Amino acid sequence: MASLISGDYRLIGAIQGSAPDRWYRQCLDARSPRRSDGSFALSCDCPAWINNQAGNRTCKHSRVSAQLLVGQIFADAQPCPEPLTLTTVRAMQPLIQGIGGVWRLEECLTSIANAPYRFSLLEVITADGPQASAFVAMNMRSTPHLQDVSAAVAAWSGWAVAAEIARLGGFAQVGAPPDTHYRFRRANRNDGMQRFGVHDLLTIGEQANLGDGRTPRQRAEATLQMFLGPLYATLARTGYLDVSSRQYVGRVYRLRLDPGRHYDRRVRVFEQGRYVRDLCIVRRDRLTPVQDGFLTVFLGLLSDEQQVLRVVGQHNIFAPYSDGREREDAPANWIPRAA
Repeated sequence: MASLISGDYRLIGAIQGSAPDRWYRQCLDARSPRRSDGSFALSCDCPAWINNQAGNRTCKHSRVSAQLLVGQIFADAQPCPEPLTLTTVRAMQPLIQGIGGVWRLEECLTSIANAPYRFSLLEVITADGPQASAFVAMNMRSTPHLQDVSAAVAAWSGWAVAAEIARLGGFAQVGAPPDTHYRFRRANRNDGMQRFGVHDLLTIGEQANLGDGRTPRQRAEATLQMFLGPLYATLARTGYLDVSSRQYVGRVYRLRLDPGRHYDRRVRVFEQGRYVRDLCIVRRDRLTPVQDGFLTVFLGLLSDEQQVLRVVGQHNIFAPYSDGREREDAPANWIPRAA
């Protein structure tokens, strides 16, 4: 879906189809979320929506998404017997680990066109104001394992929440997943049964072996490239990304990435266009790849700037050029954040 990549649409959820490896992304027009008749401008990957079988560019999936957007409660909703935990979901998605705020995970069992589904809604209200949420609906006829549900919520909802936080921070084209980014693969269990496991979108950098033949650093680089999208080329060319402060007018944080991906680079701080200091923001765990640490700081500054500064403290503030004499040519321009 080219419009998703270009930033015209934003991902708000995903609904599993009748086949376990078939997912229908639910996207909302980012610029004009409502049509002239007041309905939501939603898109879906299912054949019914693509072929406009209903004649009004809707389908059973997009109608459910519209219902969720207005906070309408499912009439037949039942509690989940094995609820997910936020700790598990956040641990499985490195992108959301840097987002500071109040998190919520709500679930229920209900149906779509008489098929049983498990709905999971992930939401965060950040300390700096922006909030984001996304949902996953898993088809219970596939008898998903609780681990599979956690992985799906972390992959789809976690990715969409991170993308929305980035969009509200002024990075509209960040976080667009490729069309074939999410697949299931059958894996044998010790009890002889088979279940489905997520392997594509969840690139958990600190785990040594996910069975994909890649190192943690390679997986982290893939996540960085996939999430940043067109900004990845900018980062590769300049070595940095600029993040405007929400708390301080005129302040810009220049996040720098080591070309060799071996160590953390200090964040350069600009006030009213003038380079004034360096901040040392190191990874919490040195086993975590540098790329994951970069995204953690990036999303942390977009969601809870004060928490990032508290981590820096008073002893990790340095004079300009404290870790290198590189002089970037481009000025650091402060841009107001989206409301």
